[in-house]
Amino acid sequence: RVALDAMKDLFHDLSKDKSTTGAIDLRDAAARMESELALASDELKDLRCLRDEAATAKKEVASARVELRAKRRAMEMQNRDLQERADMVNELMMDKGELAA
Repeated sequence: RVALDAMKDLFHDLSKDKSTTGAIDLRDAAARMESELALASDELKDLRCLRDEAATAKKEVASARVELRAKRRAMEMQNRDLQERADMVNELMMDKGELAA
């Protein structure tokens, strides 16, 4: 009878230990998952920042292209104007030379 009670107590203690061990394992797993979630959230935040920076850079590049095209057009117009003026000066110099001769 005493041996039976001792065995019951032993099984009861073992089941209590298993429950405690299971609870500890669950807490460890939850802590590990929380840590992994925090790391993933940080990585996602960094990726979002990179995406935003890339979008800003893309807009800046597009704006710079437009500005560069406008400057090229202005330079081309200025070059044409200068060439026309140079042609006029040459003609005037030739006319003046012909008059002097």
